[in-house]
Amino acid sequence: MSACARSARLNVALVLSNNSAPYREFVTTFNYSVKNTVQTVVFESPDEFLLSLDNSDIVIPVGMHASEVLMPSAKVPMLSVMVPQGAYEGLSKMQLKHAKTLSAIYLNQPWARQIDFLYAVLPHSPRVGVLHTSSMAQELHEISSEVTRHGGVLIEREVAMDALLAEPLDRLLQVSDVLLAFPDSAIYNSTNIRNILLSTYRQNVPLLGWSQAFVNAGAVAALFSTPEQLARQAAALIYVYEQSGHLPLSQYPAEFNIAINRQVARSLGIVIASDAEILARMKKERNRADD
Repeated sequence: MSACARSARLNVALVLSNNSAPYREFVTTFNYSVKNTVQTVVFESPDEFLLSLDNSDIVIPVGMHASEVLMPSAKVPMLSVMVPQGAYEGLSKMQLKHAKTLSAIYLNQPWARQIDFLYAVLPHSPRVGVLHTSSMAQELHEISSEVTRHGGVLIEREVAMDALLAEPLDRLLQVSDVLLAFPDSAIYNSTNIRNILLSTYRQNVPLLGWSQAFVNAGAVAALFSTPEQLARQAAALIYVYEQSGHLPLSQYPAEFNIAINRQVARSLGIVIASDAEILARMKKERNRADD
């Protein structure tokens, strides 16, 4: 056993939803960022963790699948990361007896930041369309308030979990200036995303997503946090736990990136400011809102 392992005061289990690249990137950065008083063990799936005799002091499920599998049997504090806020909060409400030992770093951005970004990129988009399932219904009031603060109006359409998207999406796009997407896997999944992007393109409605992959696929822009950024934040919270014995409350990403698909923007006839100008507009709006 290495000297680092012998001196470790806190044992942390990283449990990945799968072994895909984003999760591996999270692990690499997390291990680099934590202090040498932390010893980590990596499990490449929830099943691997459940079959083990792991006796870690704290468990970090990485991704929603790992959180769904592990939270019902949580015996030690658990910090979920890379999880959509709506889905995580719905899951955590069912685990009330563990409420004091559960926390999360959300995958999605705070709505104030997201809507500031939307209007920094597309300032002349009064009608913001949102397609959602019932799991996002509780967040619509906050989204609507932020859109209203910018002088816009939120137009939302709810779809059933197993419903076809073509008709409600088409009706929504007809009355929207921009489609705002967020992590709702019942809608924005590998089966639907290509058709959603094609529909927005045909109706000349820009789509804003939540990842670099969205922009690469054809979204006009995205505001997102990388696995590396979330890993650094998780390492900082582990340090807080190591010092205090308590996990901080669930929180949004502290760091974020922006991505713009300028080729798609040009094809839609949209002129978008430089990245630096977009960030400046967002900062100006935050300062104004905080005054």
